[in-house]
Amino acid sequence: MQKSLPRSTALISKEPAVFAREIAHFVEQTVPTLGDIRSLGDQLLVRHAVLRGLKPVVSEEEIVESFFRCQVIDYVQRQFGIAASDAPRCVSASHRATRLTCSAPAAHSHHSVLDSEWQSGWVDLQRRHPEVNIRATPSARARHADLHIVVQNTIVSFEFKHVGQSGLNPTECAAQANRYIAAGHAASILVVYSNAHAGHKAALERLRGLLVDEIQLACSTGPAISPRTADPHCRKEPLACIAADGTKSDEEFWKAVFKRAGDDSLDDAPGVAEGEASTIDALNKLPKS
Repeated sequence: MQKSLPRSTALISKEPAVFAREIAHFVEQTVPTLGDIRSLGDQLLVRHAVLRGLKPVVSEEEIVESFFRCQVIDYVQRQFGIAASDAPRCVSASHRATRLTCSAPAAHSHHSVLDSEWQSGWVDLQRRHPEVNIRATPSARARHADLHIVVQNTIVSFEFKHVGQSGLNPTECAAQANRYIAAGHAASILVVYSNAHAGHKAALERLRGLLVDEIQLACSTGPAISPRTADPHCRKEPLACIAADGTKSDEEFWKAVFKRAGDDSLDDAPGVAEGEASTIDALNKLPKS
């Protein structure tokens, strides 16, 4: 049976609007390195290989989400004294692939949280804050922000965007972000990542003008990001996804990720079944390339 987490008190007591501004500033000052991008891409390929229903392709936007989710969770833990074991009570998302990824495993602790604990946190968050489930019609499938943080028992949500060669669509981005406030989120942060914001300045200014007041626009620039496609050997040999020049400590981190990843439930499933197979077992059950 899926266990519900205890009803949480507000672990983050700051005003949601103030919190959102501070996080947006932090995001704009935080830039991934090429090593971060490569490592997170590798980790996401592994997660896609072992979680049911995910394709063996990692998008640029997923790498952006993975990096900033990692950095934001660590920032929140440090700023508010939140232990890794308590993180799922105040930070949650439906996305499975990014749950165990981390760009700095030696310095961060959030990657030690089990898949099942993140899933329990997500199930519990939906019970306490139904506004995270956004439906165009009562019968439509729920849509969600990329990340949610509970601040003063209200929701501050995140949307992560990668600006590629096709450019930025301000109207679509604003409509997606504004719907979170319309659904009852106290504040929201729209993170837009590109390797050259200078070429999108006019679109960013237009986007800023289309956002409601409760949304913070955080623009981040860094190395170019490309989509990643799994090596067929990843389905046969788990460590084949690790970069060839990975250090021993990196390899130990990866092995721990494999051992912990036992949740292959669907994104919006109500919980995780008991007795999930280990990630290594799950890999062995996948069709061979």
